[in-house]
Amino acid sequence: MMKTTLVSLTNLIRPIILASVSQFFSNLLNQGLTPFALAAATFFFAWAAILYMSAGTENTRRLEQAKSALYAALTGLALALLANTIASIISTAARGQ
Repeated sequence: MMKTTLVSLTNLIRPIILASVSQFFSNLLNQGLTPFALAAATFFFAWAAILYMSAGTENTRRLEQAKSALYAALTGLALALLANTIASIISTAARGQ
């Protein structure tokens, strides 16, 4: 029983095999940073929308702060969605192609 448990654990925990440094950063971008950035940008977009809705029409300072937060959240969301394209452009420029 113990032997099969160890075998299944070694199959479950596979070592990370890196083909190259560029593959490492590609995996980091696609599997780590992009999903986190999308989740964070979506959260801040929702938070900014709540701020905007609760600002009302009479408090212009809070309304401007909410608009600013909404623009920042939309910028972050756009950058998160375009992360792969931006990384590809920088990679191509670095290789000189």
